[in-house]
Amino acid sequence: MSKPNSTGGGKVVVSRLLAAFIPGFILTNSLGIFFVLALPIDRMASIPWVMAFAFLVYTFIVMWVFHVPSVKRVWDVLLSGIVLTSAANAAMVFMGAPA
Repeated sequence: MSKPNSTGGGKVVVSRLLAAFIPGFILTNSLGIFFVLALPIDRMASIPWVMAFAFLVYTFIVMWVFHVPSVKRVWDVLLSGIVLTSAANAAMVFMGAPA
């Protein structure tokens, strides 16, 4: 009988779950705000489209988090995505994105 892989499997799963739910959700919302600000249509008209897109993005993020072999890479990509989209959102708001 073979032994199960004892490389801290429980901690890895918890880390992936946290990465999928907390930063994944924040990144999805940040991308949604980015697209609402960036789309060249009325903001109120773009919100339903962005919300539908957000369901697809969040589903992709959750599946991707469990697909990538390295937990460190998951956290690095999610956190850098949050920083980049938040910076782009702030730049668009402060520079006066067209309404």
